[in-house]
Amino acid sequence: MEQNRITKAIGRKASARKTPVTPKALLARINRRLAHEDAQLWKTPPSADREALGRWHITRSEEIDRTHVDPVLLATGLKLIKGWERIDDPTGHLSRQAPAADDEKSD
Repeated sequence: MEQNRITKAIGRKASARKTPVTPKALLARINRRLAHEDAQLWKTPPSADREALGRWHITRSEEIDRTHVDPVLLATGLKLIKGWERIDDPTGHLSRQAPAADDEKSD
């Protein structure tokens, strides 16, 4: 009887944990899905283009298709993150888009 109770407690703890998904793995999932549409998610290099394109953008047939893309929201919309998974991004590699300077001001 005691063993049964311990086994149930361990099972509950294990099922409550979520498996971490690294940024690299998430980007690979996104790009595999987008490849079916001849598209790819890119991180914009720090340059003058970052203001126009955002931190992340999508290209399709070597042309800019979407700008200011949030990889986590994109992956969620494409249903690439399972219920037992969580995004493990301690460095902020996939962090959300920073608000525009006008959005930060409050009147």
